[in-house]
Amino acid sequence: MSDKQLECRTQCRYTPDAGTEHAENVLCGVCKTVMDKIRDCHGPRSYAEAMAKRSTYSSYDEWTCPNTEEDWHKQVIALYKEADATASKVIKSFLEIEAVMVLNSKSPTLEKYWG
Repeated sequence: MSDKQLECRTQCRYTPDAGTEHAENVLCGVCKTVMDKIRDCHGPRSYAEAMAKRSTYSSYDEWTCPNTEEDWHKQVIALYKEADATASKVIKSFLEIEAVMVLNSKSPTLEKYWG
């Protein structure tokens, strides 16, 4: 088995149907860290499923990045989302450069992300 790289650069949680993902490791789409895994979970996979209050939920496996709650990780996600949303090629480039800087230093560059 090989590692699976999540393709979405803002994805730090992955919940496929139970037993359908056979990769040994799943790498965070944000920071490329090997994600923590829990097999055969039962319950809602998302806020929307939880609000639906269904009596039965599907079984799923869950991978979650261990860095999800880190300030720098949150800032990288915010930078990539902003880069994806801008209409400017130049601003997009600057935002992506800053995201790489934050990833490499593992330290946020903006005060609101300081712990």
